[in-house]
Amino acid sequence: MSPSTRTATNSDAPAPTSLQADDVARQATVRAALALLLAPFRLVRAALPFVWVLLLAASLALNVAVLTVTSVYTLASSALSAVGIGTVASRTAATEAALRAERDVARRTAATATRRAERDAARAAQRKATARIGRETARGVTRRVQRATARNITSVTGEAIPVLGVAIIAGALAMEVNDACDTARDMAGLEAALAAEGDPEAARESAMDAFDCVAMIREKLPDYEDIPSRQDVWATMRDAPAQAWEAARAAGIEASQVDRSAAAGGVSGYVWSLFDGLDALLSDAPPDAE
Repeated sequence: MSPSTRTATNSDAPAPTSLQADDVARQATVRAALALLLAPFRLVRAALPFVWVLLLAASLALNVAVLTVTSVYTLASSALSAVGIGTVASRTAATEAALRAERDVARRTAATATRRAERDAARAAQRKATARIGRETARGVTRRVQRATARNITSVTGEAIPVLGVAIIAGALAMEVNDACDTARDMAGLEAALAAEGDPEAARESAMDAFDCVAMIREKLPDYEDIPSRQDVWATMRDAPAQAWEAARAAGIEASQVDRSAAAGGVSGYVWSLFDGLDALLSDAPPDAE
């Protein structure tokens, strides 16, 4: 087609009307609005790969921090536990708490058992020591009674010898008083051992050391000072025989009443003078030497 022909053809095309122009404008407006509305989505879609990279990097950093930093691990575990999500840390902490509670119970039980065993052992040792003290005291008292009985039986005839028997009486009396004091001392120690809450042996020794035989005798004889010697016995018998006889009877010894008549007094005075002379001959020292 020649240029003249095309020109003629274009000139023959109808010109756009105003309605068409409005449609074109509306379409352009709609496209612009859609482009404006879709712009954020396009931006998000464009930035999404970068966001995923950032999230992945943050996740990796958090994982590394949780594994390497204790405070971060504790914070993360606490946060998850607060929302009801169980974690290894919370389970581990609960397990450790249960184990600690079990260990505490076992430790208290063992301590209680140890104290009970120590208390039972102490009581058993105390009972054993008390029984041993009782046996020792019983054996000592038995041997002492045996010696005293044999001594009294074998010395009775010697005590009956005039004048010389006074020395035997005084010696036997000293032994009997000594044995009686030893027995009373043993009894005081035994009583203290039986009543002791701690060491019975220490209580026994303390009681035996504190025992005073003289004070015990003075409870019955307030004027008691010491065991009378042979000379004391002889002087008392010579100077006041009736009084000595009555004192023996008052002590519980069965004996007949002394005849205190003038004739008997004269005879006894003569007899005592003979005994004084015999005592002076048989003694190492004169009667009035002491």
